[in-house]
Order: sequence, then C-alpha cells, then structure tokens
Amino acid sequence: MLSVARVARYVCAGGGSLALDLALQALAIQVFGLPVWLASGLSYELALLVHFFVNDRWVFGQRHRSWRRLAEFQLAALTAMGITYSVTNLLVYSPTLPSFAAGAGPYLAKIIGTGMAAVWTFVSSFFWIWRARPSGQPMHATPVGDAAALPPGG
Repeated sequence: MLSVARVARYVCAGGGSLALDLALQALAIQVFGLPVWLASGLSYELALLVHFFVNDRWVFGQRHRSWRRLAEFQLAALTAMGITYSVTNLLVYSPTLPSFAAGAGPYLAKIIGTGMAAVWTFVSSFFWIWRARPSGQPMHATPVGDAAALPPGG
C-alpha cells in the first residue's frame, strides 16, 4: 500500500542514498584521483547496498532480510544504474556539451542521471520487490542466513 508515511520514508532514504553516492564520488575523484567513469560506478554500488538495507528495514519494515529481495533489488538497480551511469557520462563526456565537464559538471550530471532513474526505482520497489501481498502470504520471508535461502551446496 502506498501510504504517505511510507513514501516519505522512501524519499528520505533515497535522498540519503544520493547524498552518500555524491560524497563517495567526490572522495573517489578528488582524493583518489579516479576518473568520473569509474568513480560514478563505484560510488553508486556502495551507496546502493546501504540503500537496500535502509529500505528493507526502515521503509518497508522487514524483520528478516532475504536473498531474494536483495537479488530483485540488485536487478532493478542494475537498470537504474544503467540510466544513471549513461546519463552521467554522456553529459560529462559528450562532445556537444564541453562546458558540462568543468567545475560541478560531474556532480550535476550525476544528479540528473539519478533523477531520471528515480521513477524506475520507485515503481520496482513498491510494485515488485516490496509489493503488498494478500493477507497471510509472506513478503519473501526467507531470512538471510537460513539454510533454505542458500543455493544447493551453499
């Protein structure tokens, strides 16, 4: 169910994830000297993992983590990352937008790319990964660490 409180928590979690992503990207570029193409990908994935755990527990109130939700979240996030990564690098490296690479360019490009991916992440989170189940049906309730959640031989 799309309650106002849940959507507000989702937006706050997303904002925190974006702030973490931008901070990690700045650290990677300015301190470690990584190129934007590498820094934007690394910072995105690290912030994404934190974002999953915040969504799972705080936004959607799951008591048990599940490998299935994490896998679905990663799959949905790959699509969003593709959007973010493509837009960020297109804006920074495009020969038709040379002034975009100067100053705040990589950070503004990341914000624009992330904004374009936001609709996909909202839809996949609320209507796929953490969708409401009929009463009595668990929401991917196999906890992380449970032997039933592990692949054969795992």
